[in-house]
Amino acid sequence: MTGRELYLKTKKIFSDNDGERFFSFSLLWAAICEKRSLGTSLALSEDPFPDHKTVLEDARKLCGGEPIQYYLGHWEFCGHDFLCRENVLIPRDDTEVLVGLCVRELPENGLLADLCCGSGCVGISVLLSRPDAFCVAVDFSDAALALTEENALRLGVCDRLKTKKLDLISCEPDIPADLFACNPPYIPSRDIEDLSENVKREPRLALDGGEDGLDFYRRIKLFADELKKPFVCETGFDQKKSLTALFGNEALFFKDAGGRDRAFYYVSK
Repeated sequence: MTGRELYLKTKKIFSDNDGERFFSFSLLWAAICEKRSLGTSLALSEDPFPDHKTVLEDARKLCGGEPIQYYLGHWEFCGHDFLCRENVLIPRDDTEVLVGLCVRELPENGLLADLCCGSGCVGISVLLSRPDAFCVAVDFSDAALALTEENALRLGVCDRLKTKKLDLISCEPDIPADLFACNPPYIPSRDIEDLSENVKREPRLALDGGEDGLDFYRRIKLFADELKKPFVCETGFDQKKSLTALFGNEALFFKDAGGRDRAFYYVSK
């Protein structure tokens, strides 16, 4: 099989398996070229390509729902390259509004508590924007904490970030932080099976917010009212009404780049 034939065969796999429901073909091809160290000129080459089976298998996996971030092992967030790994939530552009709020609201030389830290993308991005700041990254997942530590080391902030294992549903975050940030699980349990196949490959622990999607927010409300410290949290785009009922008018909402309500700031009076 020549390089040109391989390109066309890969494109047919993409078309036959409705790969467009996950990403464009150009993104799939670029990802495979990066992963397998192929030159993009391969698509025009008439030379034989002996390792075509690997490329075609990669295409089938990606079109079958394997997240491209897990496939590549890294992804961009807030202008920085984060390692990605199975069993840890994938960084997404939606969460960048949370980083912006943290950068703005964290006092000088302040300590940020990054709750449900996942890959560490929120806390680490804040530290990269705020050289004066420090962070405690909290999660219940050992895989998430290990990946956060790897990303902190890779991006040069490990001297200002510590990790802590904690189950926020059953324990209070006993951290003397100046600001608490959280991207909690907020998808209602009943909606999990309706998610896109590639999203369902992510850990359910990081997605499932309970029957109505608000289990973690109820805990956050208790923490915030007891600690009297400011909290900034990501939300589902359609949760403003229910969260306003829970937190009251003191919760200030902020929109993401797509104009959707995506985060709120709350401090108990």
